[in-house]
Amino acid sequence: TNWNNKPAPGFSAADNNYAYGPVYRVQSLSDRLTAVLAVRPAAPVDVVNAMEDAGSVDLDGSQLVAQLGALLAGASLTPTQGQVLQILQNWAANGAHRRALVDPNRYDEGTAVAIMDALYPRLAHAVFDPWLDASEFGLLAGLNALNNPPGPLGSAYDGGWEGYLQRSLRQAVNPAIANGYSQVYCGGAGQGGNGSLSACQTAVQGALQGAIDALAAAYGSADPTAWSCARANQGAGQCNPADDDIVFSAVGVVSVPDIPWINRPTFQQVVQYPAHR
Repeated sequence: TNWNNKPAPGFSAADNNYAYGPVYRVQSLSDRLTAVLAVRPAAPVDVVNAMEDAGSVDLDGSQLVAQLGALLAGASLTPTQGQVLQILQNWAANGAHRRALVDPNRYDEGTAVAIMDALYPRLAHAVFDPWLDASEFGLLAGLNALNNPPGPLGSAYDGGWEGYLQRSLRQAVNPAIANGYSQVYCGGAGQGGNGSLSACQTAVQGALQGAIDALAAAYGSADPTAWSCARANQGAGQCNPADDDIVFSAVGVVSVPDIPWINRPTFQQVVQYPAHR
């Protein structure tokens, strides 16, 4: 599988591509096709369904929640932290979608979407702040943005720190992973101070609590079930699907209404060759 002509696994990237690693947005498609192929040969309808389903996946949720769960499995979480982690894990198990199938005015699992949006930047800081001061963090983010979230262009998750974070969290749990970094970054003391599992758990737990505190303030409620992602939400820090909507550029005098977000390339088709060409 391929998405926007990105290199296949195992191929080197150009020197100016800093985001290439264990996480690519094409995994949202390839994981679904792999599941089909494990049962039967894929027919055109299976490929179309896989593309449609992949189009609403939140890459942060699909590629990081499992590692968060593994990392925090032995940590002493507060009841709210445990509840929030379980919400994320349930969402990831359901595909980590940003979509509104039940009610067009709110994301189906909007609480998880709101949590992940608040947690992701805090997670990046929790892992890498011991190694990067504010200036260095900003310089690296200038070379490779923290993430590429859904928005008016439609195309999303085309680069980010998801790979850095996934590998760092995995390496904190198992320092001997294949293709690991030269040191354990998560939980490190910085500037050469190798991290540890317990220190990483503390740092990530702090990021999780920071997201909880921010959402409780934004929604005026400490109850995570009140943290919806709805079009009626107008408060600062509240999740709203309208922020993800695709916005069209009008050509002429007639405007085109925005549409709900879906992550698709500019040109997309499924072709079947019934016989040898």
